[in-house]
Amino acid sequence: MNQNGKKSKGNCIATIILFGFFSLLLVGFGIINLINHGDYYFGHAQDISDMTADGTSPQKGEYVQVGVDVCFDWYAETTHKVNGIPTGKEQHCIIMLENGDIMSLTVKGKKNYAKIDEVIDATWDYMYDETGMKSLHTPVIFEGKITSVGSEVSKYYRDYMSDLSDGFYNAWGYRPNYYELTIDTTDNKLSTLGYYIGGALIAALFVFVIVSNIKTLKALKAADKAGYDSNAYMQNRQNNLYGSNQDNIYGNDIAGYSSNSANTTNNNYGNDISGYSNMPENSYVNDIVNGNQNDNNGGFGI
Repeated sequence: MNQNGKKSKGNCIATIILFGFFSLLLVGFGIINLINHGDYYFGHAQDISDMTADGTSPQKGEYVQVGVDVCFDWYAETTHKVNGIPTGKEQHCIIMLENGDIMSLTVKGKKNYAKIDEVIDATWDYMYDETGMKSLHTPVIFEGKITSVGSEVSKYYRDYMSDLSDGFYNAWGYRPNYYELTIDTTDNKLSTLGYYIGGALIAALFVFVIVSNIKTLKALKAADKAGYDSNAYMQNRQNNLYGSNQDNIYGNDIAGYSSNSANTTNNNYGNDISGYSNMPENSYVNDIVNGNQNDNNGGFGI
């Protein structure tokens, strides 16, 4: 095999190993994620009011539905950037659950911002209403996954909750219970499905690359085998042509029967001594032995 062939086979093997590793990694990650979060992906969103009605605390990883009719304010905004270029943002607000507990809600999109703004206005109108004519906003339904409040906004959440807790205590004599959790409506099943579809397409691409390189590797091996057989055949032919003839050269010379030009030259002397050669070089010998007159031999004939 030449150097280029070895390099091509090495590249194919390296590609198969590399893409095979990443394919297994991707598939393994997907399987583990499905095992750990199967209820989230294939189950129904649970109403968080039902979950907390008996005093049970919401847990991270649960996929819930919440009807927001009390929201105190926005407390932070997160902007996502790629190479310094903004690619999107989401805002975080503080809501009260039906049982009076407080937690965070993360939303994105202008329509959702507008809905929350309406709830905030209605909440404060209701809290400061002395006529009893105000009512809370009609619950706005959101679905999302319960996660921890992000580290980049947790300080703002705690600061706001500290002020809100003091306000509750001063106004009503108690401090509300709150969770350092947020219902992340940006992490929904549709977006997760998009990630899985993207992962499946990448895995399919990896498999395609692996199969293509396996076929290429097989073709290279087949070419190598064909090349080896051809070389062996040519070597056998060379041995038959040169090795066998070389062994017989001397035997033919001794017998004086070779018709090969090389052997004929080597056998001139043997044929001359026997007196049977008709070659021009042997004319003197023939004249002497046979007594023939030759115009060019100086008249030595009898």
